[in-house]
Amino acid sequence: MSAVATSAGVFLPHVSSDVLLAKSVRGTVIHGSLSSLRKRGYAERYQLLLDPRHRQAIAELAAASWLPIEVAIAHYRACDALNLGRVTIEEIGRETGLFVNQVVLSLVSRVSREAGATPWLPLSQAHKFLSRTWVGSSIAVYEIGPKEARLEWVQLPIATIPYARVAIGGFLGGIGGLFTTAMYVKDLAPTTTRPILTYNMSWV
Repeated sequence: MSAVATSAGVFLPHVSSDVLLAKSVRGTVIHGSLSSLRKRGYAERYQLLLDPRHRQAIAELAAASWLPIEVAIAHYRACDALNLGRVTIEEIGRETGLFVNQVVLSLVSRVSREAGATPWLPLSQAHKFLSRTWVGSSIAVYEIGPKEARLEWVQLPIATIPYARVAIGGFLGGIGGLFTTAMYVKDLAPTTTRPILTYNMSWV
């Protein structure tokens, strides 16, 4: 299941050795993503590209609801078909991540800045962030160096969609950026066909 080299030190292990495939996503994730698309004028094209079988679920979604993973896959495939630039996708991912976690992050970042915390703080809370937005899948974090980590997210079906990979990279950069001067995120397997995301994160 793991795609991380054994030489990396385990900072945060997976929740178990038998991780279930993600089956649901919180409505706030899709809602935040859609809001960013609308703000940039992509709503109409998105609707045309969205699988008709899932248009009603997207149109009627409530932020606090849980949506089947099939809806999330349809959403990110439609987003991918928009063929947006990498910078734009990263910006949307960053905005979505901050929107989804705004209450928790506003408190944590304020307290952490006063205490001199680093990106290791939000990374240590990855399981909590994940449980608020996804049912199934798991995140592990590996310490590569004092200011470098590798994050692995397994059993996530949208991992095979290029748009989702770039957007999640933007999300990670946005979250980490609240705790440091500059955050750099690199996708280590951008063309994978497996339900695994692996990013290298470094900061100054």
